[in-house]
Amino acid sequence: MRAIPILAVSWSLALLLPSCRNDGGFVFSSFSTDEQASRNEERPLELAQGQRLTVDLPAGEVRIAAGNGAPRVEARLWAGAPTPELAEQVLARYALEVSASEGGARVQLVGEPLEHSRGRTTMRLGARADLDITVPPGVALTVGTRSGDITVRGPIASADIDRGYGAIRFEETEATGPLEITTSSGGIALSRVRAPEIRAESGYGKIELDTAEAATRRLETRSGDLRIADCAGSIRAHSGYGTIALERVRGDAEARSQSGDLTLAQGQEGPWILETGYGKVRVRGIDGRLRAETSSGAVDVADVEG
Repeated sequence: MRAIPILAVSWSLALLLPSCRNDGGFVFSSFSTDEQASRNEERPLELAQGQRLTVDLPAGEVRIAAGNGAPRVEARLWAGAPTPELAEQVLARYALEVSASEGGARVQLVGEPLEHSRGRTTMRLGARADLDITVPPGVALTVGTRSGDITVRGPIASADIDRGYGAIRFEETEATGPLEITTSSGGIALSRVRAPEIRAESGYGKIELDTAEAATRRLETRSGDLRIADCAGSIRAHSGYGTIALERVRGDAEARSQSGDLTLAQGQEGPWILETGYGKVRVRGIDGRLRAETSSGAVDVADVEG
């Protein structure tokens, strides 16, 4: 069998990579990136209420706090590699760039991965940046990362969050505009949040809303559970494969799952539409019109008025 070179890209700490043997089989060897190099940076942020902050990272955690303190970025840049010397070389190729953009400011990590070969395996080693960002109240947020958790707190104008892999959290956040949240793989959690509109979509992950007020909420996951508790407004919830639970909600709701149980408890106003292809439907203590359907499963309804 002809040997095939392998190219891998990593912002993580270790990889297990296959390589070809002459007899046609495969062996697995660890390409360790356990050695780290890091540096801390702090930059002022020229940003005022009503402007937009844009964050663009290949990988790293982003924590944004709105409302208190001077606008600034506190960053930890770090890189992993097989040796300390190589980790320093990787880190030196990257820089945190804070610049003015039209109507606001932009924060991004710029640089090029370092290619490192061992045998027939070639790895492209990159750095990541973990950011703590302080912004004025009433700032619009646009955040994009391929990997890493994102957390937002405080009063903002709006948010457009797009992340590849990792969790997204909004905590104690009041927005004057819409919250649009998308992740390919990872959970989404909103707690004590108020906004005119909330849209949350996860390819693979759980979505949770706890004490969230919005005129409309659209929640969708292709594979994962949905839980909405202590919320007011109009709810549209869909899961391809997963359960949907609505608890202590006020307004109206449509909850649909291709495969998963649906639960509605202590709902006020309505109407309520609950549909699942394969699963149980359980309803307790609600008022308002109700439609509950399942193609395969039981429907259990009690204490319904209206």
